[in-house]
Amino acid sequence: MRDRQRSRRAGAVVLLGLPGSGKGTQAARLAAAFGVPALSTGEMLRCEVRDGTPIGQTVRHLIERGALVGDDLVGQILSARLRHSSCQTGCVLDGYPRTIAQARFLDRFLRNRGFRLPAVVYLDVNKEEVVARLSTRLECPECRRTYSMTDCGSGLCGSDGARLIHRADDDHRVINERFRLYEENTKPLLRYYAGARLYRIAATGAPDQVFGRLMEAVGHRYESGSGSILAERRVPGKVILTPATAG
Repeated sequence: MRDRQRSRRAGAVVLLGLPGSGKGTQAARLAAAFGVPALSTGEMLRCEVRDGTPIGQTVRHLIERGALVGDDLVGQILSARLRHSSCQTGCVLDGYPRTIAQARFLDRFLRNRGFRLPAVVYLDVNKEEVVARLSTRLECPECRRTYSMTDCGSGLCGSDGARLIHRADDDHRVINERFRLYEENTKPLLRYYAGARLYRIAATGAPDQVFGRLMEAVGHRYESGSGSILAERRVPGKVILTPATAG
C-alpha cells in the first residue's frame, strides 16, 4: 500500500547536469524506486535514428555532432510519450528540458495534464571528472546499460552478452560541443528553476552514494506527501535541505 501511495505522489522529476554527470544511471534507479518510467529524450531520438524513421533521418547528423535538436520536435516526441498510460502517476526526465523554452513547454503540459510542477535535481560534478567518465564510457547497444572501460575488461554486457560500444556523442570533439551548448542553453535553467523546487546534490562518489543523496532529497518529499519542496545544499558528509539559489 505504501509503495502505491508513494508512486501516486511521485509526479514528475527532472534531472539536470553536465553530460556524463550520471543522469541516466540515477534516472533509472529513481524511476524504479517510485514505480514510474524513466524518460530520456536523447534515447528516444537515438531510437528514431536506429529505426531509420523520418524523424531519425532528420536528427541523425545533429546527434552525431552533439548539437541540440529543435524544441518543437523534441516536445512533439516527449508529449506523445507522456500521454502514455504508464506515465499517469509520474515520470523521471533525463535530458529534458535543455532550454528555457522546453522548460516552459513542460510546465504548461504538466499543468494541463493535472500534474504538479516538477521537482528539479541538479547533479553537481566538475567538468574534469565528467570528461574522464565520458572518455571511458561504453554502452550496450541492446539494453542501453552503461559501463566504464576500467571495470569491464571483457567488453561484453553483463546482462545480455552484447559487445559494448562507444557512443558517437562521446567523441572528444562532440563532448566539447555538448559542453558549449550546456553552458549556453541548459545552465540558464538553474536560474529558471531557482527557488522552491530546485535541489542540488553532489554527483561524485559511487553511484549508490549519489542515489542515497537523491533519495534523501526528493524521496522524503514524495514519501511525506507534504507537497512542500526544499532544495539540497551540499555540506561535506551531510545533506541539508534548504531553499535553492541559482548557481
